[in-house]
Amino acid sequence: MHEYIKGFADAAGVQYEEGFEDKQGKQALSYRRNAAAAKEMMKQLDDEEPMDMAMEEPEEPPMVTEEPKKAGLMARV
Repeated sequence: MHEYIKGFADAAGVQYEEGFEDKQGKQALSYRRNAAAAKEMMKQLDDEEPMDMAMEEPEEPPMVTEEPKKAGLMARV
């Protein structure tokens, strides 16, 4: 009966769990794959961008020293 249901699910392209798999082992493998992919991405970023540009501080906006002119009825003092 198990093989019959499994065959139909395979033919339909349905993902399923049989319940016989090692879930902890799968999670550990997935974690190791993700960690390796992250290391590779970091290596590519390091190769592309020099460290000087990564550490450069953004420019500060210029300071405005002039006060805005007052306009309106109450501004005449």
